[in-house]
Amino acid sequence: QQLAKVTACRDNLRFICGDAQQLPFRDDYFDLVYCRCVLEHLADPLCAVREMRRVLKAGGRVALLENNTPQQDFYPDAPTGAELIRKFCEVQSILGGDAAIGKKLFHYLTVVGFRDIALSIQPEIHTASQPTFVWWMQNMISIAEAAAEQIIGHHLMTRSQIEKGLGELREVKNRPDGSCYSYWNRAEAIK
Repeated sequence: QQLAKVTACRDNLRFICGDAQQLPFRDDYFDLVYCRCVLEHLADPLCAVREMRRVLKAGGRVALLENNTPQQDFYPDAPTGAELIRKFCEVQSILGGDAAIGKKLFHYLTVVGFRDIALSIQPEIHTASQPTFVWWMQNMISIAEAAAEQIIGHHLMTRSQIEKGLGELREVKNRPDGSCYSYWNRAEAIK
């Protein structure tokens, strides 16, 4: 079977560009399929999960890790900032993605026929005492800033509400006692 363009090679490693909803591999090809932060961006994630199952050998394992972005908690409380993140998630849905897809992994794996499904969460906790904290908070701020015009355009928040939310998130980022709590949803299953 012809594969998509190989973008980089090593003796035992190849990177291949392809469509997650039409994988460029034959049936029963892999022992393991790993997917991280892809399904949230797809209009039809179920199709991609079906493709993962198709390319797995019998007894092969799938491992998924996805966001549940609306589940962000901040200290000090940032109610408008948290609402701003939720509105970003609504925009992602309007554009065909799903920022809360992590909580749906069991459903998708069940629907396509995987067995021995095991779910877990991976905490993502950042405090002002960690070097990752400023980066994590700035990432949240940058995501909200990038979505601001679409949030306004879809009448989800006003510009002044967005500015208030961004201000709250910046305050958390700049506090010596600031913190942010979220988690990743993980799922493993067998074909």
